[in-house]
Amino acid sequence: MSHRHHLPRFKVARLTVTTLLALLLLAVASSLVLAAVSLTYFELVPGLGSGQVAVLWGTETEVDVAAFQIRRNDVPVLSTAQVVHLEPGRGSAVSGADYEWMDSGLVPGQHYYYWLYDITTSGTVEFLASDDVVASGASQPYLFFLPTVVGSS
Repeated sequence: MSHRHHLPRFKVARLTVTTLLALLLLAVASSLVLAAVSLTYFELVPGLGSGQVAVLWGTETEVDVAAFQIRRNDVPVLSTAQVVHLEPGRGSAVSGADYEWMDSGLVPGQHYYYWLYDITTSGTVEFLASDDVVASGASQPYLFFLPTVVGSS
């Protein structure tokens, strides 16, 4: 009879340990999911001035984000891309932010490739998105056409 009473207690204890392990795994998985950026868009738009590109991105949420890093290259090779901008993160776990940075001094008409990363508060660099664009060309001069007055004599 004492054997019967011992067995149910063992199962309850085992179930409790299993439940605790499941909760711990859930907590770890939740923190991994939260330690990320929920990116809503990443766009590259030729700027209004010559040799410019507007880099635009937005987030829905940002957890553990210290900054965003933008890398650029004139060939589609990440390993030789240069870090051209760092932008402090402004979002939170419950709200994101919209970002805009104007890259200038580029060669008009040149093709450029961009990569967006987030940098966590622990220093981990995580890839978010990439895209390419042609930098805006030389500004076109304005042409004015004035009417010609022809007099009759």
